Amino acid sequence: MCVFERGPIVATRQRKKTVQFFEVVNSDGSRIENGSLDWQEILFDLSRQHIRDRRHRIGGIDHWGQIYPYNGDEHFILAKNREDGVSSFDIENEEFIDSETQAGNPYVELTIIKFIPGTNRFGLVLGSGASSRAGTFQIWLNEHRVFAEEISVKPLVSNRVLEKIQGAQQAKLLNVRLERDQAAAVSEANGLYGAVRAITAVHGSVDVELILRVKGQVDSRHDDERISILNTARSVINTQFSKAMVELVQFDQEGKPETETVNFVNDLLSKKMKVSVTDEEGHPVRIPSAIAAIDRAIDDLQSEFDAL
Repeated sequence: MCVFERGPIVATRQRKKTVQFFEVVNSDGSRIENGSLDWQEILFDLSRQHIRDRRHRIGGIDHWGQIYPYNGDEHFILAKNREDGVSSFDIENEEFIDSETQAGNPYVELTIIKFIPGTNRFGLVLGSGASSRAGTFQIWLNEHRVFAEEISVKPLVSNRVLEKIQGAQQAKLLNVRLERDQAAAVSEANGLYGAVRAITAVHGSVDVELILRVKGQVDSRHDDERISILNTARSVINTQFSKAMVELVQFDQEGKPETETVNFVNDLLSKKMKVSVTDEEGHPVRIPSAIAAIDRAIDDLQSEFDAL
């Protein structure tokens, strides 16, 4: 296994990547009561298992969980098998090779994950658009039985949105889109579970888009429906989505309704960062550079984390 220590990463090729942040929580979306887990110990224990035991078939595709030491910490790499790709995976030596000439090794797409020390939060960078999302990481953790109870992974949303949705009285519209792995990761405690499972039971592994709406003027005849939509919107915060928009309703002192449209995607805790692909000598540095980008994003968003 390759071990990287901190050093200057001088890039000749760079790409803009989104660093998005998530949190490992209980299956119902609540925070883990015992506080932050020791992720360094968890990842180290995983690294001692044989790589073949860290393979799980998710959505009909092989995924390997690989532990990647860098700068004195352990990080998680989710490697998704595919017929062709940028990286190949030397399973016997547990090394990722950013080359298309490694005959005999499976091609993989990578998802790079770094946990924030002292928390259950992590930053995630996709190696490519075909890489697996956080929903697949959640499924991998549960398939591997890392914990006695099933867990969920939820996106971190700014405190501004949390306050708006928790303070709202009703909602007249909710529009949610889930990609396939996100739909598969919806927990039974989530308000979307029944509808999503009914759709995937008939149509298989598909993207799902749901629109819940109460048409017409806001009046007391449909209070129950709008309150139900609001409760479902609140549960959306505890799952992963590619699109989520809600139209909230508040009533002023005279009982007049006021509406506000909130787009959850605009307030996800994420940051566009430059990630180096190769160094000045042409050597691949995608993984250590992605980890360094997560570190920079943590620093930039620290005030947002503190507010949660």
